[in-house]
Amino acid sequence: NAQGRQARAGGWGPLLGDPGSATALVLDCLRRLVHDPCRFRHSDPLVLVVLKHWRCSSLQELSGQVRPSPGSVPQLAALAPEVIALARRGHPVAQAVLEHHTATLARMIRQVQQELGLPHSPVALAGGVACGSAHFRALLRKQLPLGVRFRLVRHPVAGALRLAFRFWHEHHRP
Repeated sequence: NAQGRQARAGGWGPLLGDPGSATALVLDCLRRLVHDPCRFRHSDPLVLVVLKHWRCSSLQELSGQVRPSPGSVPQLAALAPEVIALARRGHPVAQAVLEHHTATLARMIRQVQQELGLPHSPVALAGGVACGSAHFRALLRKQLPLGVRFRLVRHPVAGALRLAFRFWHEHHRP
């Protein structure tokens, strides 16, 4: 804010929590599937997408496929566009996952805005899901007060450099 105060909510990475990230969306879907396998038939579109992605014939086989490894985060994240597409088409689990993550992000945004005393400030969105899915942004927008604007930050490092330059310029004038 104008006083130089900063606030943070979320963005702790795939292990500690990164609501709304591609990895978090997919992990949430997978957990919902494997924790209630009787609810899902083999013909369920989400089950079919998951099984195809990991080349499995059943949900039981996933435990051998989904393991922490250097390549697991990108492999998980790669399934997010399918989850979002299923949510857009009304799949109840995919929809519930997106609604949960957008509600969590909205709560975190309001928390930061409140901490900084900026209740109607624009919100910078970064990441593949937030920047790449209009459906995700529409769900997020519904969770926030009217008038909150989004700014898409396709390259967060470039945005950080612009902010640093602006800060330096404002505080180091000759």
